Amino acid sequence: MRNLIGLVSLGAAAALLGCSDNPSVEPDDVTGHWCGKEVATSAECVGDEVEYLELTQAANGVVTGVNCEAFGKECYDVKSGSYANGRLTYYYTFDIFRVDGDFTGTSANTLTGALHSDKCGCDVPITLHRVP
Repeated sequence: MRNLIGLVSLGAAAALLGCSDNPSVEPDDVTGHWCGKEVATSAECVGDEVEYLELTQAANGVVTGVNCEAFGKECYDVKSGSYANGRLTYYYTFDIFRVDGDFTGTSANTLTGALHSDKCGCDVPITLHRVP
């Protein structure tokens, strides 16, 4: 019985600790710099098609900015950007092609989703991390 009480207490403590940290809360605002890998600075967001975003969110949820292949590399203006209910959507164009972004906030500093390119007809899954 004593072991059962200890397990229940341990489970309750773990649940309380989880609630206080609350890692599953999506960002309130996506304004900032985002990278497809965890980095300390924007300049470190480099590599082939790592993806780097600079976003600004207005009070009404409209999102503007750029989507780049990496920091400062092949950047395109975000169009029809929107962030509502934890979901970021936008698109950008290059040459005659369109890329649609669709991401969900999975923590205060993480967006998970995909870029869909009509150039290849494919989805590229990606997790974006807020650059501190």
